[in-house]
Amino acid sequence: FVQALKLTDIISDISFVTKLEEVPGKLKLVSVNLKVLFADIVEELSADIALNNIRIVNELDSDNFSGSYNLIYAILRNLLENAVKYAGEGSVVKVSSKLLPDGSHELDFHDNGRGVPEDTIDKIFDRFYRISSDMEMRKEGSGLGLTIVRNSVLAHKGEIHAYHVPGGGLG
Repeated sequence: FVQALKLTDIISDISFVTKLEEVPGKLKLVSVNLKVLFADIVEELSADIALNNIRIVNELDSDNFSGSYNLIYAILRNLLENAVKYAGEGSVVKVSSKLLPDGSHELDFHDNGRGVPEDTIDKIFDRFYRISSDMEMRKEGSGLGLTIVRNSVLAHKGEIHAYHVPGGGLG
């Protein structure tokens, strides 16, 4: 039964990614308050956050953002789930945003956890890519979470980049 649920989740993730790739530019845009949405996601994941002793710093602007609610939710949820799973116990996750002069928004999401090896940083948004240490730690996942994040950002005509945080961690 558990394997069937895992397979269902993977199929759902694949379907989500495929839909994003097939219908670019056909988003239903609504006004989304990033700060409130992220606080709701933190509440949803509060048990895992507490279990891993993760501290969350929500410095998102309270301004509204025009975008697809479901895709923005998917971006923030997948990023936070990954940080909770992989950053390491006692890590700090910080998320902030700012309005740029051209009217676009810049979102910075980073942690001070264990990060990823230098040679994998460009691959983490690829479909099904899993860092070998994740598999050794038996962390479950489809390998599609960050692909969903990337495609959701691209659907909003945005860009996404991963970087190593000075002192450790990933942004």
